[in-house]
Amino acid sequence: MKLVKPFFGRIAASLVLIPLLALILGEAFTHTFNLSLDVSLIDRILLTFQKPLIFVLVAVIEVLMIVVARRMLAPLTQWLQNPDGQHSGLYEKARKSALGLPWALIAITTGFWTVGTLVFFALNGWKAPGGTSLGWVLAFKITEGFLFATLNANLINLMLLEPKRALNMQKLRDGERDTFLLTRDFITVLGSGLALVVHLAYVAEYFIGRSPEQQGPQGLLLSSLFVGLVIVGITLIIIVLARREREIQANLLKTRITELSSRKDVDLSQKTAVLNFDEVGMLADVFNTYTDTLGAMVTDIRQSTSTLKKSYSGLASGMGNVESVMRGMTESLSHLMAQAEGETQSVHSAHRSIEAIGENLETLNTSLQSQAAMIEQSGAGIEQMVSNIRSVTANIEQVESRYTELTLAAESGKNRINEANGDILKVAQMSTLLLDTNKVISGIAAQTSLLAMNAAIEAAHAGTYGAGFSVVADEIRKLADKSSQQSKEVGAQLKKIKSSIDGAVGASGEVSKGFSSVAELIRVVNRFEDEIRSAMVEQSTGSKEVVDALAAMHGITGTVNNGARKISEEAGTLRAGMGALNELSLKTKMELERVTGDMEQLNKAYQSIGQMIQDNALALEKVDSQVAKFRV
Repeated sequence: MKLVKPFFGRIAASLVLIPLLALILGEAFTHTFNLSLDVSLIDRILLTFQKPLIFVLVAVIEVLMIVVARRMLAPLTQWLQNPDGQHSGLYEKARKSALGLPWALIAITTGFWTVGTLVFFALNGWKAPGGTSLGWVLAFKITEGFLFATLNANLINLMLLEPKRALNMQKLRDGERDTFLLTRDFITVLGSGLALVVHLAYVAEYFIGRSPEQQGPQGLLLSSLFVGLVIVGITLIIIVLARREREIQANLLKTRITELSSRKDVDLSQKTAVLNFDEVGMLADVFNTYTDTLGAMVTDIRQSTSTLKKSYSGLASGMGNVESVMRGMTESLSHLMAQAEGETQSVHSAHRSIEAIGENLETLNTSLQSQAAMIEQSGAGIEQMVSNIRSVTANIEQVESRYTELTLAAESGKNRINEANGDILKVAQMSTLLLDTNKVISGIAAQTSLLAMNAAIEAAHAGTYGAGFSVVADEIRKLADKSSQQSKEVGAQLKKIKSSIDGAVGASGEVSKGFSSVAELIRVVNRFEDEIRSAMVEQSTGSKEVVDALAAMHGITGTVNNGARKISEEAGTLRAGMGALNELSLKTKMELERVTGDMEQLNKAYQSIGQMIQDNALALEKVDSQVAKFRV
């Protein structure tokens, strides 16, 4: 691919015309304000074209600058002639080929005129053949060469914008920094300022040293104004060229920004061309980087919106399932609240029942303690009665042989009592001990009362011999009545706790039958012995039975008392447990109420989330429609 318009011919023309213009203006200025000349202003200007040697020197400078520019711009020219068939190294050189050209032009121009001026004065013996001193000539050539070289560099940079655009530079790379363009404003001000100071000083010296009769320029102010306008005009041209160069780059950037902001269909893959490696080029580079970032963002947004659409679709269906689950949870919580309310009431009722049982057990424990004390008193009375019986029995030991059958019957009664006691212990171990024991005690008290009554009858029959025994029998009967009364009270308390204790009645009946057998045997003995002997034997046997019964009653009462105490302790533990259970039930009810409230809040939050999902879906549609206009 070749450029439609060749660019180096225009650069060569600029390299020829600008130095020639600088020579003509400089020589015209030097001759116009030369004190050694006494000719008219027109003749002074015409002297400019009467020095062919200096034009030859200018031609040499121009040829040198053209050769240097051609060599420096060769990579750019080669790449533009065949951009597709070149290697990357040539492209890198083409990008940087124009960076050193302005400095080369300034160096060649100022350096050549400096060396040429020194050589020219050296050949003339360091004298001024034209009347201008070496210092002024060097000052003119250096400042004029610097100023016009700056003008030429700006003009050539403007001409190179089109070839640079063909390079399609989009990013700045390492080392790509145009120091001339970055310092161009300073260079322009420096060159124009030095040229203005030097030339106006020369004009001032001319008017100070000229005679009034001398021909040439006559007005200091007009001359200074004209010289200043020429230098300022050249400076303005440089500024205009620099501004035009910046405007071209800025317009490319502006056009691209306008496309991004106004067009409905925007291609983010297109980039703004970077023409120069100056501030505006850096701005274009940053903008291209931003465009790449924007393209990546658009791609990510498209992918994200697509993913979000799928997620919202799944979330919408999932929210429908969540709604049904929450509805079921709400119904379950309602049922659970009703059950918790019933459980709380049941636990509260059970707690009140346990409290009542505990109070009854305390009453029972008190009654058992009273009964144990009475049994101990009965035991003491029986012991006294037994000692009396033994005293009487000592008088009738001679008829001991006749008590054999009576003793056997007493032993049989004792065995049956033991069997009844064993049954009572077994029943007590089967959770009916208390009631059965009470009935046994009641039976023993009744039998004791019967024996006391029989003993009183026999004592009455015995007359004087049975008087002491009659007193003892009466005391035994009273104690038996008291024991019976206490047994009734204990039985009333035991019936409130254990209704199953009735099962021990059978065993108590067997004990009663055993005592009946003893009574029958005593009656048989009565038929063979006289009333006193029969009474002694019966009382002796009965006393033994009573002692054994009281001992059994004392042991049973202790067992019952211990059992009652343990039951009371267990009832206290159960009461504390029921209290804790009651509190736990109340807390459970409160927690269920709180969970129900949370479920209501969760349901409201779910409805808000559903609305948010719909709003976000609409927002995603808008974002997708906005992102769709970007092509990456």
